[in-house]
Amino acid sequence: MTRSRTRRTLLLTLLLLALAVPAHALPGLSLGGHSSVATGLIVAGAGFGGGERVDIVVHAVQGTNAPVVAAASVTTGRAGQFEWTAIRLPALAQPGTYLVVARGQRSGWQTAQVFTLR
Repeated sequence: MTRSRTRRTLLLTLLLLALAVPAHALPGLSLGGHSSVATGLIVAGAGFGGGERVDIVVHAVQGTNAPVVAAASVTTGRAGQFEWTAIRLPALAQPGTYLVVARGQRSGWQTAQVFTLR
């Protein structure tokens, strides 16, 4: 095999390997069941770094200042996911629309979802 042909074969192999490896999936957040003050908010997530601390913050979206009403931190597994986690909501939380944001401390990757508290 000529040196030029070996080089082309190597480059083609590297290109095929690069295309076969999926890009990092965007982080995602799942909300479980119906959220209420009694049950809290149940969340799970994926797409963060492996073994990463993820901060989860719940904001009220009524009004202009969007205050934080609850917060928690979890650690992801090796694949960058965290299992269903309960976040306690304050007893005085009012029914309405809220935003839950999950942000990886190391990666900075974040995702958010809106939910309705009944």
